[in-house]
Amino acid sequence: MMQTTPRFQVLWSRLLSVVEEQGQALMRAAFSLIVRECGDISAGIFDIQGRMLAQTVTGTPGHINTMAKAVTHLCARFPLQGMRPGDIYMTNDPWIASGHLNDFLLLMPVFHKNRVIGFTSCTSHPVDFAGSDPVAGKGINVPLNYATAYTVFALRCLIGPDIPNNAGSLAPFRVTAPPGCILNARHPAPVAMRHSLGQMMPDLVYGCLSQALHEQVPAEGASCMYDLPLRHAPEAHKCGDTLFALELVLNGGTGAQPQRDGLSATAFPSGVWGSQIETTEAVAPVLFNRRELRCDSGGTGKRRGGLGQRIEIRAAREQDLMLFLSVERVKIPAAGRYGGGPGAAGRIRLASGEADLPGKGEIRIPAGETLILETPGGGGYGPATERAADKLAEDVRAGLVSPAAARNVYGGSV
Repeated sequence: MMQTTPRFQVLWSRLLSVVEEQGQALMRAAFSLIVRECGDISAGIFDIQGRMLAQTVTGTPGHINTMAKAVTHLCARFPLQGMRPGDIYMTNDPWIASGHLNDFLLLMPVFHKNRVIGFTSCTSHPVDFAGSDPVAGKGINVPLNYATAYTVFALRCLIGPDIPNNAGSLAPFRVTAPPGCILNARHPAPVAMRHSLGQMMPDLVYGCLSQALHEQVPAEGASCMYDLPLRHAPEAHKCGDTLFALELVLNGGTGAQPQRDGLSATAFPSGVWGSQIETTEAVAPVLFNRRELRCDSGGTGKRRGGLGQRIEIRAAREQDLMLFLSVERVKIPAAGRYGGGPGAAGRIRLASGEADLPGKGEIRIPAGETLILETPGGGGYGPATERAADKLAEDVRAGLVSPAAARNVYGGSV
């Protein structure tokens, strides 16, 4: 007999509740700030064939969509008859899990009356430092599973966004790339910073779709999250300095959409929440001198791009800090769409220096020095001269758009 729609909805809501509780338990138990405070996780429930039934609301596409595929790999490798209650299977293989060694995927069989009836799985990021161009010599290469995760996520945002994200809705999508290219890196290519290019996949997809789906595709955004690992200097243990390892997440602006402005200081497509100042200062010897939105960093347009942030950080004690950079949108800003202006490019520099720092590399921040980070803004949508006068006036009052830009770019009176 066919189940009624209300009954299915009740069961579905219950399933979502269970899996979200699973994700929240993972976050509450975590020592890592990027897990506990930023939600850099995934969690899901799977059937006996390893097909994802439901996922947490909290989590990143790079973890969730790769987890959906990874579980099928593990189920194929480990036969059901060999599984016992309490068994947990774990991998951090970048080509099976979520693309680099830092992320660990766990799979646990669920038993009922001594029989496996399904699985639960999760992925999280411990803090440690361990058609396109060919693979690079540095760790910006992307395994195909990670490139696929963000490509399909971009498509799902436009195609049936109200349909649950599970094995059924993911099955129709197929992503290919030439073996050995930078988006289909093969072992043993370095992939530690695969997010730098992997999180740019939605902008690539939207650029293609904008030629066919007019008035449906957003402008480009900051896209790649400003993931900033900080730690003590190598000599810290000899000098008596504080030993620590910290991973900050500081987001830029999203691209404007056809019907609304972009979001400021918001991670898209990763969905990872920004690091909180209070908890960061409580666990590591760093101080935030400033954190504010960057005026005029959102791309101009009928719909304004989301703003980036300006953050100033220094050591809380007399010791050097080490910063490991792998960020994007420093040279090429987020493009606008259909006449919208580009967002502001990102900038990284020391307060005492004149030149900007590169977007990638290892940087020593001397004791007493201040690091200044400016995250990118999102692109605008449509001509700036079509922005509603009341919206523009509100932007100026809120300090999001300067009076000069309102006059000279938007053509409005202030």
